[in-house]
Amino acid sequence: MTSVGANALECDPRACPEDPWCRKLDVRRAGGDIVHTYWVYILASKTYGTLYIGVTNDLLGRIEAHRAGSGSRFTSRYGVGRLVHFEPFADIEAAIQREKSLKRYRREWKINLIERDNPQWLDLYPSLLALPGHAGDRASGELGPRDKPEDDTG
Repeated sequence: MTSVGANALECDPRACPEDPWCRKLDVRRAGGDIVHTYWVYILASKTYGTLYIGVTNDLLGRIEAHRAGSGSRFTSRYGVGRLVHFEPFADIEAAIQREKSLKRYRREWKINLIERDNPQWLDLYPSLLALPGHAGDRASGELGPRDKPEDDTG
């Protein structure tokens, strides 16, 4: 069984050559070994709106890209940016298989999956920021690689 660890694991530059500072959540096995984490996620345009299913090894960064309009043409075109469901995987092949399975499922089944854990279709993105290793977890005044310093001039 896996659980979200207390420390973030920095990206191996080979895993994310485009962004060596990408942030990941670590998943630890019962013995404490760190395992690479992959995510299958569902975005929605609104409650019962257009759905998008994807897989990534940097959930926070990928959602930020979708919201900025650079995640995919589909999400940009249809305004799909509300994170309504996500699942962690330690194995990329399992994550890809889950993504493919979800894409084959009927829309009604996908809606039931979302509503099982998120009946109000709340945007789960803010909850990602509170997870270990992200901006909400940093000590006061400590900036991460994607954070912008506050303007102190007044």
